[in-house]
Amino acid sequence: MVVLAAKRAANNGKRVLVVTSSHESDDLLCSCLEFNQIEYFRGSLDNTLERFFMALSEYEDNTIGSLLTMSFPMEFWWMN
Repeated sequence: MVVLAAKRAANNGKRVLVVTSSHESDDLLCSCLEFNQIEYFRGSLDNTLERFFMALSEYEDNTIGSLLTMSFPMEFWWMN
């Protein structure tokens, strides 16, 4: 699902970066991303804000990011 979402997001020529954790549970995801030549960044499992901050630190200040998650707890958190 993440690969399909990233490919769709990139269909307008914009650069797409998938941000995920460095936990071993995301190893398969990263393998799929590599196979499909999708750029990704791995960071802290426990500190999502730090992970996104580190992932976007090389970009200009006017870079716009978007969060897409399939995790129910994360969706619930963002809805509140």
